[in-house]
Amino acid sequence: MEICISNVQQNTTKNDIFNTFTRKSIGLISKIDFVNKLDYKIAFIKFNKFYENELANSFLEKMKKNVHVYLVYENGWFWKCSFKQNTTNTNKYVREV
Repeated sequence: MEICISNVQQNTTKNDIFNTFTRKSIGLISKIDFVNKLDYKIAFIKFNKFYENELANSFLEKMKKNVHVYLVYENGWFWKCSFKQNTTNTNKYVREV
């Protein structure tokens, strides 16, 4: 499965993303790619598997329902996560901590 973080700060590294998903025990990441824009990046994250815990299960279920998930990575800062193939503007929005 591959997800997209649609707006990542330019100074965010692959290690930052990897460490956040690892610290939150969401899943095992196999690859992270960036697409550079003028003043931000888009991140594409490929997972080998999702872990079996409450947060990972909630994250995955919302992704499967095409619900954007707001994943807090640092006090008050979050990433908006969605399935890579999702390009519609009709999604529901849920805040995830």
